[in-house]
This record gives sequence, structure tokens and C-alpha cells, in this order.
Amino acid sequence: MMLSVRDALGDVVAWEQGNRARHVAETEETAGQLHQLEAALASLKQQIVAVERHQEELGRRARKLQQEAVAKSYRAIFGALTEQSMAVRDRSLAWNSVLEARERALEVLFSEGEAQVKLAEHHQFKRQVEPTLASLPDSYRVLLVKHHQEQAAELERLREDAVSSVSSDVGGELTVEIVFASDIVEDGVELLMLVLPVEDDVHSPSRKPDVQTWVMDRVVSAVGASCEVLRLPAPQLAFGGHQGLLAIETEITNTHGKLLATLTEELGRPSSRDLSQCELRLLPCPVAPDQLLPPEETHE
Repeated sequence: MMLSVRDALGDVVAWEQGNRARHVAETEETAGQLHQLEAALASLKQQIVAVERHQEELGRRARKLQQEAVAKSYRAIFGALTEQSMAVRDRSLAWNSVLEARERALEVLFSEGEAQVKLAEHHQFKRQVEPTLASLPDSYRVLLVKHHQEQAAELERLREDAVSSVSSDVGGELTVEIVFASDIVEDGVELLMLVLPVEDDVHSPSRKPDVQTWVMDRVVSAVGASCEVLRLPAPQLAFGGHQGLLAIETEITNTHGKLLATLTEELGRPSSRDLSQCELRLLPCPVAPDQLLPPEETHE
């Protein structure tokens, strides 16, 4: 049977309809996929915004945590130093009592008996005989000087015995910390800050020497020695008070980053004889500079 044009065109129409139906189906499927992707993208954008906000919040928390840590460190340092300063004050009172007891023992010793006579002779020699020694014959001068030296040695022995008879118990070894930090204020210039566990008026010229002034003197000596080690000029120290404690500041140039290590070493050396006698030990304690500054109020 011969194919007609009508049949041939009908086959084309059927083919076209089938392909068009598949195209419509694929178009609808693609549109659905695109809608799903757009919805997913919108959701991701929302999630990104939420994550970015959370990230900002974490940044604020981190900054606040750092600020709180510095503030807590500041309070911890000065709380501990205040407690230590009270212990140093008590040690000073205890040691003053020991010294007063020694003075009373010496007064009793030299107020009567042979010791009183020897002391009077010693003073008489210093006042009346010693100025005339050069005019005396050599042999006589030698005898007088020898007798005086023997008498001075005997008086010193009596003093030592009297002093040793007094109890020097002040409660055992006391260790306190010298807190310090340095901060670069400009190129080549370091600001050294120290806080001592002693009362803030210790540096007053009218203050009588005691355990607290010995602590200050030891620290000042260590700062000066550090500058000598680093071959730097003697520092100009500024004294003041902070939280009732003695604070010392000075600007030092050209330390080449060696100041803290050198000062730590100098403060770690054995204490002076005065501090050793009253069993007070100083421990160097370097800290970060912002830990010695009062915390600022922050608002975000």
C-alpha cells in the first residue's frame, strides 16, 4: 500500500507531540529543580547571615573575655600585694620589737658592773687619749693602743652576748613579691613600672628606717644595678602610691629588650643583711604591663 501524504504528516505530528511532551516534562522538572536550588540558596544565605552574626558575637565575647581577664589579673595582683604588705608591716613591727629588746639588754649590760667601767674607759680613751696619741712616745703609744683594741674587742663580745640573749624569732621566713612590668612608650624607650608590698608613704624623707624602707632600698638598688649591667645611666625614679602600695616608675632607653631579664636576675640575688636578719625574702614577679593598669569600663 502506498504511503499517503496525510499519513506521512500524521507521523510527523505524532513525533512532534511526543517530543514536545517530553520537552514540557523536562522543562517543568528543570524549573522545579531551579526552584529547589533557589530555596536552598536562600536558606544558605540566611544561615550565612546567622553564622556571621554568631561570629561577631564570638568576637565580642573574646574581647570581653580578654578585658575581664586583664581586670581580674589587676585585682588579683593588687589583692595579693595588699595582703603581703600587711605581712611586711607586721614583720616590721615584730623586728622593731626585737631591736628595742636588744637596746634594753645593752642598756642593762652597760648600766652597771665591769661592763659599765669598760665602756666608760673606752669613751674616755676616744675623747681624751686618742687625740694626743701622736705626741706620745712610740712604746707608750703602742701599749695604749693595744690595750684599747683589746678593750674594744671585749666590749664587742659583751655586746654580741647581750644581743644573742634576746630572742630574734619573728615568725619564720617571709617571702613577698616585687611586681614589675615594662612597656614600650616610644622607639627605644621603655617605661619600667614596679609595685612593692609596702605602704605608699615609705619613700617620704621623714620616714624612719624600718623593714619597709629596707624593701624599697633593695628594689631601688636592684634597678640601679640593672642599669649598670646594661651600661646605662643611673635611672631617675618617680615614687608614688597606687592602691595604698608604693609604686615606682622610670623611663630607660636602649635596653635592647634585656631590662626585665636583668632586673629579674638582680632582684633574685640574696637580700641585704638587714632583710636577711629579719628573715624577709624578696621574689621577682614580672607581669604584663596592662595588668598593672586600672581596668577601663567598656561598652559595646
